[in-house]
Amino acid sequence: MWVIIMKKISLLFFLFLFYLTGVAYVSAHVGLDYPLGGETFSAGDTITIKWHIEIDHGPNNWDLYFSSDGGANWEDLQLNIEKSQLDYLWTVPQILTENARIKVVQDNDNYQNLEDASGDFTITDVQTSIGLENKIPTIFKLHTNYPNPFNPTTTIDYEIPVTTNIDLSIYNLLGQKVQTLVYGRQNAGYHTIDWNASHLSSGTYFIKLQTDEFIQVKKSILLK
Repeated sequence: MWVIIMKKISLLFFLFLFYLTGVAYVSAHVGLDYPLGGETFSAGDTITIKWHIEIDHGPNNWDLYFSSDGGANWEDLQLNIEKSQLDYLWTVPQILTENARIKVVQDNDNYQNLEDASGDFTITDVQTSIGLENKIPTIFKLHTNYPNPFNPTTTIDYEIPVTTNIDLSIYNLLGQKVQTLVYGRQNAGYHTIDWNASHLSSGTYFIKLQTDEFIQVKKSILLK
């Protein structure tokens, strides 16, 4: 009898330790979906910051932070966002940097605050980005990336005649989205973004520009 009791106690103790090590101290119970790092935005662009819940901890709010120096310093972007909200519309500030980052923090009463942050992304000046100052294109257009083939970075130019919601993403041969480059509301103009595909394997990929009124796809070849 005592053997059975001791085994049950040992099992309960093991489960308790598993709870502490496997749940209470998981490094991030929230996952940032966009931006992830590697993107290029123009000052004044409007993008949608997106995140998801990894492990639910009840009615805990979200805090968003912005860094222009690779995470050395953080400033408040938006605090006390309701738990049900998993995105935030953000206007990119007039801060020119190659080391911008976004961080989402899950307020937590029982554990330490849990967080996830993007890698570095770039914010460029509007006129530097479009290269054509006050000119506005007359049609939607996605240009072929250059160089093509490439390894591992290539440049994508596209034209937007009106301010609109856009989704500029990369797809593989199976039609699966493998990377999002730009997502959200963007101003009319001539836009340029660098695509870093260092995390992808060699092969053929498709660059897709989609807006409320327009879809265009270009083929690109990554050679490593």
